[in-house]
Amino acid sequence: MRVLMLSPEYPPVVVGGIATHTAHLVAALAAEGACEVTLLTSRGARDLAAEQRDGAITVLRPPIDLRTRSPAARMLRENIAWSKCAVELCRRVAFDVIHCQGWIPGLAAAHLAALTDLPLVTTFHSTERAVLKHRWNLPEADPESNGIVWEDELLHLSRQIIAVSQALADEVRSLYRCKRPLTVVHNGITAPGPTPAPREPRAVRRLLFVGRVMPHKGLEWMIEGLALARELPFELEIIGRDWGVPGFQAHLIELAGRLGIGERVRFVGFVAPEALADRYRDADAVLVPSLYEPFGLVCLEAMRHGVPLVASRCGGIVEIADDDTAELVEPGNAPALAAAVQRVFAQPAETALRVARAREVAATRFCWDRIARDTLEVYRRACVR
Repeated sequence: MRVLMLSPEYPPVVVGGIATHTAHLVAALAAEGACEVTLLTSRGARDLAAEQRDGAITVLRPPIDLRTRSPAARMLRENIAWSKCAVELCRRVAFDVIHCQGWIPGLAAAHLAALTDLPLVTTFHSTERAVLKHRWNLPEADPESNGIVWEDELLHLSRQIIAVSQALADEVRSLYRCKRPLTVVHNGITAPGPTPAPREPRAVRRLLFVGRVMPHKGLEWMIEGLALARELPFELEIIGRDWGVPGFQAHLIELAGRLGIGERVRFVGFVAPEALADRYRDADAVLVPSLYEPFGLVCLEAMRHGVPLVASRCGGIVEIADDDTAELVEPGNAPALAAAVQRVFAQPAETALRVARAREVAATRFCWDRIARDTLEVYRRACVR
């Protein structure tokens, strides 16, 4: 089967979880031996080769003029470039299916599907309706915003829809009244390495947050919760870009200072994926306090690396972790988060059992070979009229 995939990001261009997902999925599909994958993606601001080949995988990054401050103009330029490149490709290669990762390449994917009559499969990693609502603390997002309109069109034009969690599938059906066939194919993780050796307790506990610095990631109530646990010696490292909400990181710095833990909270910014694994392994606990989380890849990373997890009981997180594998708390409940973090260190035997169970779950339920096989089955269904 020949697959033409479109993704807004692919390593080394990494903005969020889509880059990681796409990289692992493409590799797993090729490893199954049943697919040749051609991937259209962005160069970002990097000087990257226009074409890279590795066995059954071809990555194409057409030149795009991204010199604009307008996100809408940038996306339009990207989609025009991807569409032009894809049309030329389809004159030479007989593809069987188009796979669109998220809504950003949706204009190019929809255009190509209409021109070629090839089946279109779209993977939803979140919904723009929910992301905008939580980002700006709105009662409802503007239904005429670019992302929402494109998502709606993709749902109607796609023959098959993939959602990365059951929670997200329910959200897509509810928000968009989706009638298309919709399959849950969870995100995945590479196999855990050797079980880490037990570590002597440190005088100062290292807590880790990984994710975009945005309101729906729950950083405000995480800081409020940690302020309630100030008697615990800890330092919190926040890894991720200040993304999309002007002044939000400055607000968090001010909040931590006002609550008396400013010197214990450090904003690191972006860390490359190859260096991030060391940060996980060096952490004493990982915090995922999301208010909205369609999947929760950071939870899986913590489980894979054998790090205790404290997370919100919301969205896709509860499809990854439960009370046997993590400390789960209700979103926004700062006292509950403070108590959960304290229990991680006050009850080392119980914490070790949770960590061991979590590594087993990560290794068996979320492996990429299974995800590749499930995705191939969706492709096959899409190809049947």
